Amino acid sequence: MTEETDIPLDAAVVFGVSDSALHVWTADPMLNRVGEHLGQIPLERIASIKVEGGRSWQRVTISMADGKSVELEGRGSIHAVAAEFDKRKAG
Repeated sequence: MTEETDIPLDAAVVFGVSDSALHVWTADPMLNRVGEHLGQIPLERIASIKVEGGRSWQRVTISMADGKSVELEGRGSIHAVAAEFDKRKAG
């Protein structure tokens, strides 16, 4: 669990974005399954989500509104999650 998010981001997770929050679920990459909902981070607590390119895994930095940040690695549609976050944050 990270102090910045109140959600454990030190294991395999899946992200999704709604109108009000970034949602986090457990993941089982070996079985290609999404597990239990771990929680959500209100969008107003997140300043930005940046994704750096990579082959199969990309570095993801979630910058919080208070200036702290969380770094992790993501794959799959993490670029789409970041783009959706930007769209919802802008409008």
